[in-house]
Amino acid sequence: MRAVIVGGGFSGLATASLLSRQGFEVTLIEKNNSLGGRARVFEEKGYKFDMGPSWYLMPEVFDCLFSSIGKRRPYDLVKLSPSFKLTIDWKKDIVIYPDLDDNKEELNKIESNGFEKMEKYVDYTRYMYKVAMEKFLYREYKSIGDLFTREVMGEALKLGLFSSLENFNRKFFQSEDMLKLTGFASVFLGGSPDVIPGLYALVNYPIFGQGVYYPKGGFGKVAESLVGNYEVRLGEEVSGSKVVNGKIHSVKTDKGEVEGDVFVFSGDYKWLDQNALPVGYSNYDQNYWNTRVYAPSAVLAFVGIRDSIDEPHHHIVIKGNWKEHFSSIFNGSPLPEELSYYVSIRSKSEKDLAPEGGDSLFFLIPLPPGFRGDTEHIARRIVNEYLSKHGVKDVDYMRFFTPSDFEVEYNATLGTAFGLAHTLSQTALFRPAFRSRRIQNLFYTGQYTHPGIGVPMVLISAQVVSEIITNKFNR
Repeated sequence: MRAVIVGGGFSGLATASLLSRQGFEVTLIEKNNSLGGRARVFEEKGYKFDMGPSWYLMPEVFDCLFSSIGKRRPYDLVKLSPSFKLTIDWKKDIVIYPDLDDNKEELNKIESNGFEKMEKYVDYTRYMYKVAMEKFLYREYKSIGDLFTREVMGEALKLGLFSSLENFNRKFFQSEDMLKLTGFASVFLGGSPDVIPGLYALVNYPIFGQGVYYPKGGFGKVAESLVGNYEVRLGEEVSGSKVVNGKIHSVKTDKGEVEGDVFVFSGDYKWLDQNALPVGYSNYDQNYWNTRVYAPSAVLAFVGIRDSIDEPHHHIVIKGNWKEHFSSIFNGSPLPEELSYYVSIRSKSEKDLAPEGGDSLFFLIPLPPGFRGDTEHIARRIVNEYLSKHGVKDVDYMRFFTPSDFEVEYNATLGTAFGLAHTLSQTALFRPAFRSRRIQNLFYTGQYTHPGIGVPMVLISAQVVSEIITNKFNR
């Protein structure tokens, strides 16, 4: 039985490997000339860059996947120390280390009894994380009854599903700095602290309770490790499909047709749902997509410098009123002058990613989905400010990746960098479905589906949809 996977990002690679392990003949089709999706890599002038994901969290999810495809994790993990640094308005630095005890003095400076409060927070988010892994994440929600069971609802109330992340965090902390420290991860979940459900505080357990890791070789190495014993067709974009008797017979690409027995769309859900199927076969109509809340877009900057700067691998810079920044992303208010952003300096963990004595830097600046302003000007201003703060005058290499590039290279709706935001109405059952309602042998996976955004989440998505397929086809 032949399975055809459309999209060579993490969810597509994982699905291809899982189905191949179950005995399917697998063909993976990727529109770009390299695999990895948003986790592609490139090198210029001796500088090497990951183009997307950079936080390696929830390591057991990766190990579970590798176990499921019959592999040991084929790369080494390094626990970063410090885990990250948070800078507020260039006036205050908060440096967090993987061992919570090492943060006692720092946390008590931020807030009275801050360390004791963080201990309680980590204990509670550990409980949330355990329950979510066991009961919420590795499953399919097909109907309202799957979500509103007595067991699930009992846990959901305790896990803050019906409150916001900010309100959940306020139960533990009072100071704005502590709320920023425990709320910044919401950007990587495609939302803001006052919008995404408190349930997603669970991501703070890996950050503060487990530690932040770095996979040697970067996320490109992780993607490469998922390439298995199946056919890969690069530089081939799917533009349509042939449906016969309620089943896809083949997908059409710019190089011909690819036939199969089961099909999995793992690229941009909305684009494929609207553009790769005949009229009348989409899972959702345009009105549905028009009413979704999309996660931020972003402008990325890849910067190479001959100097070395004194910063850790992960650096979050919060400037001005970060709620105004969030408001501009999700509510359509004007973009403020002061923007918060994130910098990854992989060369701090792997020296050969830059020429000797230099650094390779990756900047991510969140922007509203569909943003059409001068993104390169915004990025250049922020990059220059950051380098100036560190005494760097000469830039050896610089490249930008804009919302328009997200649209062109990933068919990303509105240039979103992450897909759909995590809101209560876009959680679990309320995210786009794994199964096509009109085509018997078509399935979807990736960041639009449950459980959502982030590499661990799309790997879980791949495992769930692969199990659905193997059960359906008795493999």
